[in-house]
Amino acid sequence: MTLDYSAVLRRAWNLTWNNKILWLFGLFSLLLSGQFNGPSSGSRFNFSSPTDALPPRLQNLDQAQVITIVLVAFAVILVLGLIGLILAVIARGGLIGGLRLADTQGRVSFSQAFAIGRQKFWTVLGIGLAVWALGLLLAGLSFASFLACLVPLACFGLILLHLLGFYARLAQIAAVVDNVGVAEALARAWRLITANLGALLVMGILLIILQAGINFVLVLPFGLIAIPAFFALAGYAHDAPAVSTIALALAGLCTVVYLPILIVVLGMVESWITAVWTLTYQQLTGRAPAPLTPAPMPMPA
Repeated sequence: MTLDYSAVLRRAWNLTWNNKILWLFGLFSLLLSGQFNGPSSGSRFNFSSPTDALPPRLQNLDQAQVITIVLVAFAVILVLGLIGLILAVIARGGLIGGLRLADTQGRVSFSQAFAIGRQKFWTVLGIGLAVWALGLLLAGLSFASFLACLVPLACFGLILLHLLGFYARLAQIAAVVDNVGVAEALARAWRLITANLGALLVMGILLIILQAGINFVLVLPFGLIAIPAFFALAGYAHDAPAVSTIALALAGLCTVVYLPILIVVLGMVESWITAVWTLTYQQLTGRAPAPLTPAPMPMPA
């Protein structure tokens, strides 16, 4: 089936702009993108001494106290991570379902989108875990291929590893839009990819180009913020603390002003990208988009 790229991009923007409450879902949905796109490399730890990495004031604690602090910190991080994961999964399902509702009725409320996200929580989570497990397998095979000097095969495995996030997104869209389970959603996403690989590649390339331009614009203000930071360093180098203080204060003020704007834009962009893929899924599976017109007002008696 042919895909009307310009119509999908325009309609996705209209849905995103007319339903700004979904930007919040888009922002939290970004958390899920970093967790289920495949396993990442682990951090390196130094077990030489538990107290070496502590600040000087805490290095006088005994080992039991250090272990207690570490365990409490780990528990807090674990709880916050679980809360973030739950919110991200609900947000991903709510964003897709909210866009689906907005596509059919023109508007969607926070409660409607949240209810869909809560209803499809286990399905969206199951898809993410299945894709993560597949990513773990691919990462292992790629590493084994690299050790066996099969570099092209290892590179191909890494490419597939990065494409898993796209597959997971389509499967989650299938689960919410078609109201199916994990296995069926994965199967439908796979059938869609194999039957429409060319159209999906073109849409993916278009989004990569557009998102690269958006990211470039978003990074530019940080370059401007770096200018007063440079003057602050120059002031310290030339023994001018007053200049450094003013420059640092200006850089900090600019950062505080820009960060909320950046957060809003990131949520908006994620909502728009999800809308593009949701509409792409609907069009390639034969669902005609509903008109984005408000319902007619009742005539006065």
